[in-house]
Amino acid sequence: MEDLEQRIVQYEKELREPAAFFIREGIRHTIVFFGSARIQPPGAPQSAIDKLQNHYEGKVMQSEHDFAQLDYISHEVYMSRFYAAAQELAYRLASWSQETLPPDKQHLITTGGGPGIMEAANKGASLAGARTLGITIDIPGEQDPNAYLTPGLCLHFETFAMRKFWLMYHARALIIFPGGIGTLDEFFEIYTLMKTRKARRFLPIVLYGREYWQALINFDTLVRFNTLDQESVDFLHYSDDIDDAFDTITGELLGHFKSSHSRG
Repeated sequence: MEDLEQRIVQYEKELREPAAFFIREGIRHTIVFFGSARIQPPGAPQSAIDKLQNHYEGKVMQSEHDFAQLDYISHEVYMSRFYAAAQELAYRLASWSQETLPPDKQHLITTGGGPGIMEAANKGASLAGARTLGITIDIPGEQDPNAYLTPGLCLHFETFAMRKFWLMYHARALIIFPGGIGTLDEFFEIYTLMKTRKARRFLPIVLYGREYWQALINFDTLVRFNTLDQESVDFLHYSDDIDDAFDTITGELLGHFKSSHSRG
């Protein structure tokens, strides 16, 4: 019973304090980037490839370990393109928000605050001169706040439930890059809320990296066996192109802004 009471107190704390934070900072609209904490900037895995090439120059790779190492690093090189894409897309969206929307409608680039794709998105927004937010949690090895969060704009949580609540609450669009279990957890929870109409609003969702996402999740199988309707799949937007992702998100957000402005 004591553990339950402590948990209730923690949930209440992580509900009240962030609410005050968002009001104080004037944050009402966010664009949330999800994705793997393990994806590195392009130069890092390429450097590992170069070292491997120098190591094996003039030799023949023979062992399973040798080939496994090459395969692992080559996939790291492939995945690093998503770091670059997340950085550029966040830069463009942050610039667009500052240049196009009034101050009270600014959309902050928001992430889980850690390394990898999260770092890339925060970095892109920071390079655009925009404020950028991180919503972090303690997990082994991957969740130290990255260096590109705006000072003072880092919320730290002990519970996943409240962290996901605040990642979702002010979100106006989601951009989901290749990621692991954490990314899938966040994606499916938000997808479920939207599909069951429990979310307060429609959120455009871009799944960036068609090859990755379609290999990982075969929605067509769900539709084929009638465990999901086609309409629930059609609103997901796959993208492999920064221009396409940018146009999709900004088009949806501008449409919503003009609609709400005309009603107001």
